[in-house]
Amino acid sequence: MKENPEYKARFETTIPNDEFIVNAYASFIKTLWNKYLKNNIICCLGTMDATKDVSKWAGYINSAVSLIKDEKVKTHFFPY
Repeated sequence: MKENPEYKARFETTIPNDEFIVNAYASFIKTLWNKYLKNNIICCLGTMDATKDVSKWAGYINSAVSLIKDEKVKTHFFPY
């Protein structure tokens, strides 16, 4: 992944930390919300390895949604 040109352009050789990932996801949600203000947004995480107990992704998504602080933004995680 670090050899990917897009990765290099954005991160150089630094691996994004947890805070960066949470803030980036919250920013993504806000971008969607600015386009679709009247709608609910459901942040889903599929049945891939990302929903295993050892994965950090559910926590990232929950943290990002908590930063937004709006009842129209929800989460749903499909079990692994």
